[in-house]
Amino acid sequence: MSKTRAVWFFIAALTLIRLSMLGSTDLEFDEAHYWMWSERLAPGYFSKGPGIAFAIRASTAIFGATEFGVRFWSPILAAGTSLLLFYFGRRLFSETVGFWTVIAFNVPTRYRSFFGWRRCLRFGSRLKRARSFRFTGR
Repeated sequence: MSKTRAVWFFIAALTLIRLSMLGSTDLEFDEAHYWMWSERLAPGYFSKGPGIAFAIRASTAIFGATEFGVRFWSPILAAGTSLLLFYFGRRLFSETVGFWTVIAFNVPTRYRSFFGWRRCLRFGSRLKRARSFRFTGR
């Protein structure tokens, strides 16, 4: 199986899983706040533009004012972002880089944060040992 096909399969499966779990919990504070914005559309809000309110208004018009309706765009946009990252990584570097970028993007945040900080510390220690700013290899 090619990496492109594997990425598409992974993203489709993950999106289906995410869609199936949308209505399983109550809305969090931020989600309820954004839903409230969608009930009172405005050209802008204190901390965000109107896009999130319009998106939630559209999905709740289709699926009703439910947890599923409020959260509908989240897995859809995550899938689109994953595909964009894959094709961006593939075009700039290689299919393997695109593949691992998608995997890393879809790892839960707490693990991604740990590995990101670990990588930063490792890079910093290498930079200190090298005493130069070459970014060209191992």
